[in-house]
Amino acid sequence: MGSEAGGRASSVDEHDAARDYVDIEAVSVGSVEQPHWRLSLSAAPPAASTLDSAETLISYGLAFETSGDDAPDYVVGISNGSSMAGRFRVWVTDLATGATEEQDGPPYGYPVEFVHPDERQPGDPADRQMLFTFLSGSGPPGVSLSTPFYAWASVEEEGMVVAWDYAPDEGWIRAPGEGAAAPEVPAPVPDPAVGGGHLECQARAFDFEGEGTLRALGLHEATPVTPPDIDRVGMIWVTRDLMPYDRGPEGGPVEMTRMLCFTFPDGSGGSGWPVDPAWQPPTDAAIASVDADSGTQPLPLLGLAVAALLVVGVSALAFRSRR
Repeated sequence: MGSEAGGRASSVDEHDAARDYVDIEAVSVGSVEQPHWRLSLSAAPPAASTLDSAETLISYGLAFETSGDDAPDYVVGISNGSSMAGRFRVWVTDLATGATEEQDGPPYGYPVEFVHPDERQPGDPADRQMLFTFLSGSGPPGVSLSTPFYAWASVEEEGMVVAWDYAPDEGWIRAPGEGAAAPEVPAPVPDPAVGGGHLECQARAFDFEGEGTLRALGLHEATPVTPPDIDRVGMIWVTRDLMPYDRGPEGGPVEMTRMLCFTFPDGSGGSGWPVDPAWQPPTDAAIASVDADSGTQPLPLLGLAVAALLVVGVSALAFRSRR
């Protein structure tokens, strides 16, 4: 079962799934103002870009109990079952009404925000972690830090469930309170070859990666506070991926934003500077920009075309037997 302390609750789960990438090692929830739920997996899942969702569908999610009857009331999920190749489908289902809110491909954020292992570099410990949170003004009614929940994961091959896991296996992770210290999910170790080794810029894709000055790039006006040494030449990274940003004290609300990191020749610099969504790199050809997506253009947003069978099939895995 779980243990709670200091506004956190967590559960450690034994190795009991047939596929490592759906085997949940631990799950935790933290932050009072904007809870974020983390799943730690035994292994990173295959990249969504390598999968055909008609053949292999990998899903992760949460089930919440808000009515006090010891049965799930809401299910949250994410899978590679998007109609956009290499992207994700996310959903929140109200089990009382059967209504489902979903997002098929980007832009993400609603009905649930996430950080998927796919968004990390291979070998980064964070590539085994799945994070869910609800942005301000969203989320199912009654879901908060203290809401009982459990986590689930599954993989289907050609429509048949071949591996799954729950954490905890029985019961719920309960509201934080007095008790033993909660075991922490291992902190990710930054890859020095990505984003200059800055943890906050461990992204798969960048809107800018190269040498320049913060002023020349217009970044001195694209952050909440002007960074130091804006006329000094250095290596600069601006992530295309949205990265988690804790704007206040530790454990406060988590926002998803592009991130700025920079390093000067003497090794000094800065990291974890949120970038205004309206900022774009200058078109000046003298300023090099490296696109981690090899210059490919974003795929056009398609209609929500996921078949109802996928909703029913995957959501069914979220309901385990209550023993």
